[in-house]
Amino acid sequence: MGTTATATRSSSKAAQQKRPFRKGTRIRRNPIPFTGSTAFTISSTSAPAPFSVNLPNVGMVSRIIVHITGTYASNSTTPVLADKGPWNLLKQIQFSANLGYAQIYNTSGFSNFAVVGKWLNYGYLGNKAGVGDTTPNVDFYSFPLAASATAQAFTLSYAIPINLNYGMNFEMGLINMQSPEIQGYLQLNFGSLTDVDSASAITSITGSIDLQYEFMDIGPTRMFSLPPNVVVRILEDNQPIGQTGDNNYQVPRMGTVLQIAQIVTLNGARSDQVDGSYYRFNQGTVPEQWDRITQVWFERWLYGTNHTTGVFFFDWFCGFYGVSNGDLRDAVNSERIATWNQYMTVSSGATLGSNNNTLTTVRRLVQPLVTVQPQQVNAA
Repeated sequence: MGTTATATRSSSKAAQQKRPFRKGTRIRRNPIPFTGSTAFTISSTSAPAPFSVNLPNVGMVSRIIVHITGTYASNSTTPVLADKGPWNLLKQIQFSANLGYAQIYNTSGFSNFAVVGKWLNYGYLGNKAGVGDTTPNVDFYSFPLAASATAQAFTLSYAIPINLNYGMNFEMGLINMQSPEIQGYLQLNFGSLTDVDSASAITSITGSIDLQYEFMDIGPTRMFSLPPNVVVRILEDNQPIGQTGDNNYQVPRMGTVLQIAQIVTLNGARSDQVDGSYYRFNQGTVPEQWDRITQVWFERWLYGTNHTTGVFFFDWFCGFYGVSNGDLRDAVNSERIATWNQYMTVSSGATLGSNNNTLTTVRRLVQPLVTVQPQQVNAA
């Protein structure tokens, strides 16, 4: 008995003496190796097959950066950016891992730009110049609109966050790619020419993809703790808008929700023709209700960038100074609520089209990673 108790105390003491993960790691950034071709062509008659790549089995993945460079050819008409162009050149961005959840990240290219971009950092937006400048660097963003016989060069950049942030919550959501049981997959689905240009001026797009992988080193596990066993998911849902007035999105009972953004499309175009939005718990409590102008003001105050037409934010993860930098004070545990209804109030004077009115909802949430135990077999 004494020997067993002593060994247990020694084991417990060793576990308590482990230092924080932060003390035993550092960030690393490398290109993602890919053996096939990263080139693609989009024409009026065909779109490329989805681009898929397995992530390297190195470190704990924190972010993936996708750069697309290329050129487009046009006729004598000047291109006009489509409602969600040029970002919906990537119609869908997905990151999955065999962790028991179908997807870690799933949005359109436009939602990655207009919603997730604002969740990355204060003052950041994919097509803006940043502090002190007026024109974005062409290596980062460029999509000129010109009717020209000369091919026009463009650059688009997409950031896919896997962990929560780069502050005190950086450990949350890191995925251990060095575990032999885990494989991560990135898939990029391309849009059509009309997803980029609404004037039918662009006749073809050719380009190539460059991928960067950002990860954290894993220190000696006998000395340093591993991050908590949770995943951070960013997921997009779409539903039709069928009426003016309140349109209800029922938030799935899934994890602790940190942020929600909704994109309003009316008659085929993003629209600010809304009176405001609110949400209701259990058919009763209304914790927050915003009129449109105040909600737009909140967006500008919190993120440091101007409002994007048709995009409206609720954010419960800004309890400290900065964007996506807080605790769970205001976060909503959706699994402890019977019903959570998110309402977008479309103005009575708004014009609705036919089958082209959409409410897009993007959620960011945290979920514990449940380890599946081997099934027990009872002895006969």
